[in-house]
Amino acid sequence: MQHTCPYCSYPITSENVLFQYNSRKMPYRDERRYAFYTLCSKSWPLTSDKFEGLYFFADDAEDGQIVCDSTGFPQSITVKPCNGKTPSQLEEMEIPGAPLTDYISQYSSGNPHAAQDTGMGAAVPASVSVFSTQSAPEQKSETNQLDDDGSLVTLATRACPNCHNELHQRFGQIETINVTLLGGPSAGKTAYLLSLVHQLSIQLAARGLGTAQLLKASYQYYSYLNTSFKQMRTTMSTVRDEKLFPFIFYYRNEWNKECFVKFSDIAGETTAEADSLLNHNGTMEASTLLMILDPNQLNGGMFTFTQNPGNDHYSTSSSVESFNEDIPSYITKSIAINLDLGAFKNVSKVIAVFSKMDMVLTARKDAFGAGRTDVDCVVRYDLGNAHRGALDEAVINRVGRDLDRFINLEMGMRNFNLRAYLRSLFPGNRNISVLLLGVSTHTLVDAKEIEFKNYCHENAPKHRIIEPFLCILAQNGMIPIRFAARKEAQDSKNK
Repeated sequence: MQHTCPYCSYPITSENVLFQYNSRKMPYRDERRYAFYTLCSKSWPLTSDKFEGLYFFADDAEDGQIVCDSTGFPQSITVKPCNGKTPSQLEEMEIPGAPLTDYISQYSSGNPHAAQDTGMGAAVPASVSVFSTQSAPEQKSETNQLDDDGSLVTLATRACPNCHNELHQRFGQIETINVTLLGGPSAGKTAYLLSLVHQLSIQLAARGLGTAQLLKASYQYYSYLNTSFKQMRTTMSTVRDEKLFPFIFYYRNEWNKECFVKFSDIAGETTAEADSLLNHNGTMEASTLLMILDPNQLNGGMFTFTQNPGNDHYSTSSSVESFNEDIPSYITKSIAINLDLGAFKNVSKVIAVFSKMDMVLTARKDAFGAGRTDVDCVVRYDLGNAHRGALDEAVINRVGRDLDRFINLEMGMRNFNLRAYLRSLFPGNRNISVLLLGVSTHTLVDAKEIEFKNYCHENAPKHRIIEPFLCILAQNGMIPIRFAARKEAQDSKNK
């Protein structure tokens, strides 16, 4: 039975899956895991005391004491601790995976085109040093010094043989929904992910729609980014030669539905370059494409404020960068060209999300109310009672219509239909699902601290952060859908 590592996309089999024994008596620094983390971010926060322990293969089980799931994939083994392998001993063995020495030579060469196919899926960039600004450490051959006292331990913590990241206990038993997060520089992708984690913890269970928790390594990275976000009052840019560590949620609900939802972020600077996305596992694995669009892409930056809107709880131009390349041009460069080259080959669902809607609705509040009978514009407000116990399709349709009207007004293209335009890019899948949503991700409080709360200008929206996540769940049969009335559904179809 073969599965794929959710972190590095390496194939994991019954023969090469690792079991981890954390020994505080004899800690061993795991340079391989540290190297992988550093490849994902040069400033990864963890220190050496976080990487310790011994490793075992399923074959190391004493007298065949191994428990497998219904597919035959090992879940736990009983072993003698004295037989465990240290991280450096694993490096000396002829096992699958990219050798640590290859990591060092590839990424210290400084040649951005010297990356080799490591068997991890996509080639990884050569210009990133695995040990950040430090030189590569001298390799030592460690020996397991635990005595054979006859003791046995049962191990159920598994790890990837390539990146050594810990695997969730449900790994290999439930599906993974792969989502690629696409957007230009400063469009708000990372800010959206940080806000999503915060809002899911508040709003998901409260609506009777289950729980979503970040996996261990993803949560560590989230905590680091979140702290940096609040201290610097802006997210750190995803470096073009780095691949942001994936945000992976374990989701479950009362209907006995469970899955992993994996978000793979892509550096905004690379998304408009031909063939750049082919080296990113996220674009090749994803079934859902989540596009984060900056409203400034509609009108050349007119939504970036220079005046004080009269409310301390508001983000101003001094703290909000914008991305202004027009939407049709950006979509052509980032999706159409790369699609022709083989990226997004498994995508069947597209969710286009406008970020920074607080600025839009403050700058263009009349456009969402003047001359209309439905002045209670859905996108202006928090979720309220919507989506309790199910995704409310009528609410999603209303949000889409509000944004359709806004796009046509700001682009001066009366007949431009963003959803139809996105569908046209996938000629082999005319039934591709395309949704249009809007979010406001965070608030700058008194120009000092970023908070993920519903502080906004009175005419600005509050958080609709979890709606894209709910749509992803509903599209994959994880939560019920409260379908719109017949007329509502027909209107949506005609879009």
